[in-house]
Amino acid sequence: MKSRNSVVEALRRADPCPARKSAGWSRSPDGLAARARAVATGGLVDAAPLAPSRRRRLAAGLAVVLTVSAIVALFAVLRGPERPVAPRRPEGKRLTGKSFLAGTWRTLDPGPIKTEFAQHTVWTGREMIVWGSQASDSRLAVAAFNPRTNTWRHVAGVPLAAHDGAVTAWSGRELFVWGGIDGSVGARPVGGGSPPVGAVYRPATDSWEIVPRAPIESRSIPVITWAGREFLVIGGRHADGGPDYEAAAYDPVARRWRRLPDLPAPVDLDRSSTAVWDGTAAVVLGQVGISQTSGAALVAYHPSSDTWEVLPSPPFAGSDANLVRTGNQLVAVHWADNPLGYPFLEAATFDLASRAWTRLAPFALRSKCPVFSTVTPAGVVVNCAQTALLDAASGSWRTLPPYPQDHSPEARDFVLASVVWTGRELLLFRGDIDPWRQFLRFTP
Repeated sequence: MKSRNSVVEALRRADPCPARKSAGWSRSPDGLAARARAVATGGLVDAAPLAPSRRRRLAAGLAVVLTVSAIVALFAVLRGPERPVAPRRPEGKRLTGKSFLAGTWRTLDPGPIKTEFAQHTVWTGREMIVWGSQASDSRLAVAAFNPRTNTWRHVAGVPLAAHDGAVTAWSGRELFVWGGIDGSVGARPVGGGSPPVGAVYRPATDSWEIVPRAPIESRSIPVITWAGREFLVIGGRHADGGPDYEAAAYDPVARRWRRLPDLPAPVDLDRSSTAVWDGTAAVVLGQVGISQTSGAALVAYHPSSDTWEVLPSPPFAGSDANLVRTGNQLVAVHWADNPLGYPFLEAATFDLASRAWTRLAPFALRSKCPVFSTVTPAGVVVNCAQTALLDAASGSWRTLPPYPQDHSPEARDFVLASVVWTGRELLLFRGDIDPWRQFLRFTP
């Protein structure tokens, strides 16, 4: 058994709080000895009140915690709803060309809408939104597919009529739909009793908002891109098929348009023309003239100076060309015919720093078709009657595995099929009418 002095000394070191004196204890040898006897006999439960100084410290700490929590909550309210984030692949699984090509296809439900014209698709981070003109009554129809649940939802309340050549862009929060023409009456701007030609859809609230009248008339197939704060609407074609060089920008927060300088002539746009935001400028890939052998043209609009820049032309003809951005370069792909009449894909990269083009190897095709492409960690996936993976660094092409065999011969080539990368998988969608209406998922 420990001696009386050793127990006293242990209690003296273990109890630095002066508040014990207010409960009848002291730090003197006799007081600590009395406490030791009470502990030994089980008659002491230390319920001495906290010292005022300690109470003040705890109260101050609690006040700090509550203040920080209030500030965090305030910032969450001011920031608004979280932007959709694309799903990520599990850590440790680096997606390479070889592992990508080892993936498999799966047939999915093509959804509730059947489009008469080529459908449009955007990836929101959670859903693939599809819209187009209904084949049954030519109304504009919109639906959204969730790849995590494999379910479709119908988007109701669409305030727009179906106009041929309307286009869309995604800002990260909202879908912007604008333009198009009615073949019976020509281009119709908003106002004067005409139906609206532009609207914004917000998936977070499942709501639509009509866009005010633009400073330019509605037209077919303009190119649209999100420039960080504004949607840029550039070029297009009149109802008679002639080129339109006008441009405008729409701010969805202020709900205000502003006129932009005209697209530099003679740059024309077709259904495959695209615009890509490079962080400071909108780069537009078009063509000079409207024939299949017309040269391609590349221009850039700089919002900071409200000016256009003519960039070096791509090293190929410009018809049915598509443009995507990967890192600090742009990748342009289009189809062409060789002297024997066999179609193939041409591709080239454009370095944003050096402003120089590099031509890549061609890729043989089974048939002519518009080009749809998307960027994945393994490379650029291009769909044009068949699906291939382009490694822009090496310039090499690889064909993805064959499509499932449960498709009709008419649909097996997947011409006019949009391609979307979700962060985990590839979605290949063709609205159209049966038997061409198809939907596939490719999982690397």
